[in-house]
Amino acid sequence: MLESQGYAVDVAGDGAEAITAVGSSVAAGRAYDLVLMDVQMPRVDGLTATRRIRALAPPACDIPIVAMTANVLPAQIEELREAGMDDHVGKPFRRADLFATISRWTAPGARRPARAEEPRRLPQVDSAVLDAAVLTEMEASFGADRVGALLDLLANELSERFRPSETDRLQIAHDAHALVAAAGLLGFVGLSSLCREVEAAAHAGADLMPLIRRLEIQRATALRAIRQLRAA
Repeated sequence: MLESQGYAVDVAGDGAEAITAVGSSVAAGRAYDLVLMDVQMPRVDGLTATRRIRALAPPACDIPIVAMTANVLPAQIEELREAGMDDHVGKPFRRADLFATISRWTAPGARRPARAEEPRRLPQVDSAVLDAAVLTEMEASFGADRVGALLDLLANELSERFRPSETDRLQIAHDAHALVAAAGLLGFVGLSSLCREVEAAAHAGADLMPLIRRLEIQRATALRAIRQLRAA
């Protein structure tokens, strides 16, 4: 049926052969455009075969996989998706439905959604110092290299600002203001909050010494945490 429409087709007898065929096609420089995957097969079933294909290196892991199955209940479809299948064609199928699905996944520009990268495991840092979830989200959005550069920049700012001899309240307020966003952006929420307190106290004419002493402690712990993160 597929060949009558001009498609080139390879047939695998079971899931194990399907995994081998996908890997071989990539190695030969002719990666498949699509895999039509039966679900119930001997030796290695379609779900297991799909999971193993998704575990291969790119581009093999990104080839669209369409299930061909009589299992079309919502819970069963969800199981197919969780295994890594992109779509399904219910059996018995109609020719028009099969060809429409194939066209959808092989049309120029069509691609399966990019797989989310596994976030790197961060070193254990005191949660009172660092909200690791914030830093993880930053790395997911901007990449570990960019976030590493921001951590280095924050460390430099922490080393340069709030010098012990500084008595200019406006300068202290300026330094604190500069660190509120920089620290909070990277997950140092305690430090960010304290800098906001320092800024407000400096502008209000309040006693700064207790806050500055707390800030010195926060700065030291933040710098240690940054060194841990950069060494990981």
